[in-house]
Amino acid sequence: MRYIPTSYEMKKADERTSSKMHVRSIVLMERAALAVAEEISGGRVLVAAGTGNNGGDAFAAGRILIERGIEVDFCLIGERKKCSQTEEEQIFAVEALTDGVELLESIPENDYDYIIDGIFGVSLNRDVAGRFAQAIESINEKHRNGAKVISIDIPSGINADTGMVCGVAVEADVTVACAYEKPGTLLFPGTEYAGRVKVASIGITDRSFDTAPGIMAPEPCDALLPARKKNSNKGTYGKVLVIAGSENICGAALLAARAALCLGCGMVRVFTHENNRTAIQIGLPEALITTYSSETGINSKLRESLGWCTCAVVGPGLGTGEISEHILRLVLKEAAVPLILDADALNLIAEDCSVLDELSVDAVITPHVGEMSRLTGLGIKEIKADPIGTARDFSMAHGVVTVLKDARTVTAFPAGKAVINTSGNSGMATAGSGDVLAGMIGSLTAQGVGLGDAAWRGVYLHGAAGDIASEKFGAHTMLSGDIISSISAFGWEENRKNEKI
Repeated sequence: MRYIPTSYEMKKADERTSSKMHVRSIVLMERAALAVAEEISGGRVLVAAGTGNNGGDAFAAGRILIERGIEVDFCLIGERKKCSQTEEEQIFAVEALTDGVELLESIPENDYDYIIDGIFGVSLNRDVAGRFAQAIESINEKHRNGAKVISIDIPSGINADTGMVCGVAVEADVTVACAYEKPGTLLFPGTEYAGRVKVASIGITDRSFDTAPGIMAPEPCDALLPARKKNSNKGTYGKVLVIAGSENICGAALLAARAALCLGCGMVRVFTHENNRTAIQIGLPEALITTYSSETGINSKLRESLGWCTCAVVGPGLGTGEISEHILRLVLKEAAVPLILDADALNLIAEDCSVLDELSVDAVITPHVGEMSRLTGLGIKEIKADPIGTARDFSMAHGVVTVLKDARTVTAFPAGKAVINTSGNSGMATAGSGDVLAGMIGSLTAQGVGLGDAAWRGVYLHGAAGDIASEKFGAHTMLSGDIISSISAFGWEENRKNEKI
C-alpha cells in the first residue's frame, strides 16, 4: 500500500522533514525542480508561477533548464511582495543567472513547446478567479495548440484532497507529484486533468509523518489471493451463503455465487426463491441451493443456512417486498458471521439506517452512488464531490466498512482510514458488476481474510479482473460474466509463490 496524503498531512510532513530531519525546504525544492526539468528535452519553455512554494519549484526548474541551454520565459502570476521566502530566493537565483530576467505579469502570446505550471500548490481550497483564472485559461489554450504542460504536485485549479475543479483548472500532460501522489490526482475529475503522474523522490519519506496518512492506495503486490494449503479440502476455504434473488429473478444471485466460487472459497449455498431453483442448478451446478416459496417455514431454513456458513452476502436481486424485508430483518438480528450487504439489502436499510448500529457482527456495505444517496440523504453531486469524506463519515457513524462504488471506488473504515482503488475501467459499468464484487468480497472473507482487508482487496481484484476482461473483449462489449471468467487470469504466478505445504 502507498500513502496518499492530504494537503494538511503533506504540509505537516514537509515541516517535519525540515525541523526534525534537518532537510531544508530549499533542498526539497531543488529536488522537485530537478524532477520537473527531467520532463523537458528542449525547445522553448514558459514558467507560469504563483506566489507560493509551488511557484518556487517552478522558478528553480526554469533556472536548471537555462543552465542546460534551454530558452525559458518566466511569468509571475500575482504580486512579488506576496511571494514566499523560498520562492523569493529562487527568483533571486534566476535573476543572478540571467542578469535580471524580465518577469512577465501575464501569459504572453508567444508559442511554447513546454509550459511549467506552478501557479497553485496543494493548499488551494477556493474557486480560481481574476488574473489566475485568465492565466489558467491561457495555458489551456496553448496546450490545445500543441504545448506540453507539466504541472508541479497538482494541476493548478484542482482541489488536492477531492479532485474537484475549483472553477477552472490546468489541463496537464504530466503531473510531477512531490514525494507522494495526492487524492486529487486519483479521484475524478482531477485524474483526467493530471495526465501521467510521476512521483518524484524529493526527501520527504514515510518517516516524515508523525502518524500514517489516513488514505492509502493498493498496489498489485498487496492484493494477492489467500494462500492455499496442499493438505486441504473444500472446508478449508470457507462457506459463503448468498441470500439473493426474488421470485423469477436469479441473475444477480448466480453472478455473486459464481464469483465467490471462482475466487477460491470452498463452498457456496444460494438461499433464494423456489422459482429460481432450476435456473441456478443449471447455471451453477457447483452451488448448494436452499429455497423458500412463502414466508411459512422461512425462518428455520434461513437459520440453518446462517449456521452453516462462514459469511453471508445479502441483497443481490433480493427485492424490497415484505418477504425480502422479513429475510433481511432476521439476518441482521440473528447472524453470527460477517455480512456483506449489497443492492436491495441497502435499499431496505435506507429506510432506517439505525439497524446497522445494532449489529453484533462485522459488516461491509457496498453501495453505488445512488444507493449511498438513499442511505445518507445527500445528493449524488454532493457525494461525488467528496467520496472519501462521505464514505468515511458513514463508516464512523455506523461502525461498518463502506465500499462506495464509482469510477474510483473508495473503501472506508470505522476508525477513519480509507483506501482509494486504482484498478478497473469503464467497461465495468455494466449490469451485474456489483453483484460480482459482492461475491468476491464474500469469498475472501470466507477464506480467512479480515473483513476490512477483504473489502479493499476484493475491490482491487475485481478491477484487475475487469482490466483483463476489457483487454480481451473490449470496454464496449464486455459483460459482468467476463469479469468472473477473467479472475482465473489474475495473479496466479505470484500466488504460487505463497502456496503453503
